[in-house]
Amino acid sequence: GIIILNVLAGVLFQILPPGEGVTAQGEDLSQQLSGPLSVLLLLLGLLLRAALPEELVLRVGLQPRLAAFMPVGWALILQALLFSAGHLPQQLLAYDHPLLLGLAYLLPIENGLIAGYLWHRTRSLPLLLLIHLLAFARFGI
Repeated sequence: GIIILNVLAGVLFQILPPGEGVTAQGEDLSQQLSGPLSVLLLLLGLLLRAALPEELVLRVGLQPRLAAFMPVGWALILQALLFSAGHLPQQLLAYDHPLLLGLAYLLPIENGLIAGYLWHRTRSLPLLLLIHLLAFARFGI
């Protein structure tokens, strides 16, 4: 259900009139936020389109299955690499980075490692969502 919701939200952003659903290049996020409602809508959009689907698929779904077939450390590394690689289209399409710059931006996989470790230790989806919304946004992922 979450994945379908994510796809539908992506389709909606594709059919919106130009400039309605896309951040203008070079525009600072602080210039887009006009009040508490816009912050709430931004966080809700990030939750539905990024945080929830990514955490459910990678940490809740994939990581435990990988850990059943390999050591936990390798499962953490593999899901973190997939988390990082999953953001390559964003780097190429949304930020218009060339391929090498997009790949270089994704080389640090610490966000996926941190989230994977937290899931392994706590099994707390609300904690992962909070970190994804507030901490990972700082790094642009």
